[in-house]
Amino acid sequence: MAERRINPHDRFAGYSRQSIVLHWLSAAVIVVLYMNQSPNSAPFHIGLGLIAAPLFYWRVRTRFSRGYPRITELSLPFNLGARLVMFALLVCIFILMVTGPLIPLLNGEPYRIFGWFSFTIPFPNMENAAAIAESAHAIAGHSLMILFALHMLDALTHHFFDKDTILVRMLRPIRNGK
Repeated sequence: MAERRINPHDRFAGYSRQSIVLHWLSAAVIVVLYMNQSPNSAPFHIGLGLIAAPLFYWRVRTRFSRGYPRITELSLPFNLGARLVMFALLVCIFILMVTGPLIPLLNGEPYRIFGWFSFTIPFPNMENAAAIAESAHAIAGHSLMILFALHMLDALTHHFFDKDTILVRMLRPIRNGK
């Protein structure tokens, strides 16, 4: 069994504090958004989604620009699978971040923020485009939750059964990490 130690001097072995904060904050916001997707919670969902969109953009941009730490504990096929799941998670987040704000705009509806206030952006009503955006948003949201569950299950499996450092890396930042 591998030891649960990360070389703090190897910047390719772990994540930076910024990456860890973005990861956990994004995960928490995504779960809250998913739990509040009913028509009754639309003002909350839209308000939080609009506020979180820059966070999600920062998360996706940062991860694509910095890349991922190497996973020496995994064989090449598992390493590739892990990268594909992470790529799919980020793509789903990006799709949600783009389509979410488009839906009210394309439907000609106001943005209702937490039920506190609303605003409208003048834009022609485009019902067909709105339906496409709604479908893409729903598919990306449900796909994200499936990938999210796989991601969590995999992290817990690595931690409790494989006893490697994969989960620990997302809990303990290293200086100049990815």
